[in-house]
Parts: sequence; C-alpha cells; structure tokens
Amino acid sequence: MNQINHKPPFRTQMKKAFVVIFLSLFILGTGNLFAQSVSFTATAKTTVRVGENFQLNYKVNAEGKGFNGPNISNFQVLSGPNTSTNSSVQIINGKVTSKADYVFAYILRATSEGTFTIPPAIITVAGKKYTFQQPHH
Repeated sequence: MNQINHKPPFRTQMKKAFVVIFLSLFILGTGNLFAQSVSFTATAKTTVRVGENFQLNYKVNAEGKGFNGPNISNFQVLSGPNTSTNSSVQIINGKVTSKADYVFAYILRATSEGTFTIPPAIITVAGKKYTFQQPHH
C-alpha cells in the first residue's frame, strides 16, 4: 500500500498561524485593560414623548460580574438587559494595546408624563463595586 502524506495547503497554514498570533496578542494586550481606570457610564435620551420607545445603555470599560440593573418602575421595559461587547486590539510601533467595552442595554417605553430619575445600576469589576446613578445625554 502506498501512504499518502496530506499536508494542508500553505494558505490554510497561514490562516491558522494568523489566528494564533492574533489571539496571543489579544491575550497579552488585555493586561493594559486593567491598568486603566474603570469607567461606568449610562446614556439615554433626556426627553421622550408618552408612548415613545427609547434606549438606556450602561457601559463599562472592563469585564465585570454581577450586573445589577436599575429597578425601572416608571417606564415599560420592552427588552433588557441585552449585553454586547466591543473589543479592539491596536499595535503601534510594537506596543500592543487593547480596549473592551461591555454594554447593558434596555429598550424602554415612556408610559406617563413627568420627570423621572432612573434608579442606580451596579456592577462589580475586579472585586470592587461600581454604581452609576444618573444617565447623561
């Protein structure tokens, strides 16, 4: 019997190498994430009409645990919290930096007229609790 030695095409090998290199750089770069200060922010429209849907977003720039969203009673909660992550790796002159944002989004509907305050949201990052009180526009 003849043995056939099957090697993946060179292009496939390069793709695998690129993925491994990229993942390695991303993992190495995440150390910079914890070197920066933690930012926990919220954004929402400041004025909405009764019956109008709007989005309330809480964003933290570090991976957190135990997100405890606000107790929303003055609005109808249509959806949320929906989570998403946006991350990037940048290499400039051999220096690797990374950035990651974690977003917790709510879709709300205004149900009555008035001025309302969104209650605080809490998240724990590296064992420390962060509270965001008031969304800003």
